[in-house]
Amino acid sequence: MLKITHIEKLCYPIDYTIDRKKFDDSFITLLGQLGITYDNNSAFSINLTHLPGLTGTDRWKQYTGDHPALLAEGIDETDFTEHLSELEDLYIGQVIHDIQNLHNGVFQGRIQLIWIGPKGSYPLHKDLHTTSRYHIPVITNEECFWIFKKDSDSYKLHMPADNKVWYVDPTRILHTFVNNSKTTRCHLVMTSGKD
Repeated sequence: MLKITHIEKLCYPIDYTIDRKKFDDSFITLLGQLGITYDNNSAFSINLTHLPGLTGTDRWKQYTGDHPALLAEGIDETDFTEHLSELEDLYIGQVIHDIQNLHNGVFQGRIQLIWIGPKGSYPLHKDLHTTSRYHIPVITNEECFWIFKKDSDSYKLHMPADNKVWYVDPTRILHTFVNNSKTTRCHLVMTSGKD
């Protein structure tokens, strides 16, 4: 397996730089406002965008499952049109809006904070329901990595929690994520259901 830093046109840092301290501080503030706590064994997600009409904790707790679970309930990624009001004055909310504005086309979709617990992983897959994904690593370490499979080659990529925002084309390359560490990994994930 080849260790890589990006895959041209499929997985790479975009031309946008975040202020890491401001981002981390606003992440902690947001979790405090929402009353979210986690430990080093947690595997869960919360929505930062939600369906119209949801109120209270339903805004971030409802419909946090994977895409097949959403489809089973008649919900599409593009239905998540409302941003949490708690993001309005936070730097993390500014970053989300900036990335949406930089997106090639109209960004339509769900934005989540996703925690994967220790030794967690996903099956190797493509996400045919979405056109684009952006990842901001929030909590991670060297034992948290992507595996990409292209043709007969396999690639391993770690996204550090630095000042980068990553673009991933989920439709054109087989991929999975592995948390091979003893602590929880968290990414901010922005999924655009259409361009």
